[in-house]
Amino acid sequence: MVQIPIKRTIDRIPGGMMIVPLFLGAIIRTWKAGLLGVAYKPAAASATVLVATSVVVTAILVPIITAWWYRRMQARQPALAPAPAVQP
Repeated sequence: MVQIPIKRTIDRIPGGMMIVPLFLGAIIRTWKAGLLGVAYKPAAASATVLVATSVVVTAILVPIITAWWYRRMQARQPALAPAPAVQP
């Protein structure tokens, strides 16, 4: 597989695939605030509503689906017999 020099550098930083883009975005947003976001301004309100709805639906559905899946997997497994006691 071909390694890109930038990726090799990012891989040396612990959590680099997450931290480096975060810092780059923060730096760009701080010093060049008008550079990004002008094109997205009209969509910001509807995107905020969409993200908020997604968060609420996920917060409600994930625990329900997780509990259902857990019960389903527990029903599939046969009951394990207790291990015999070891006599000294």
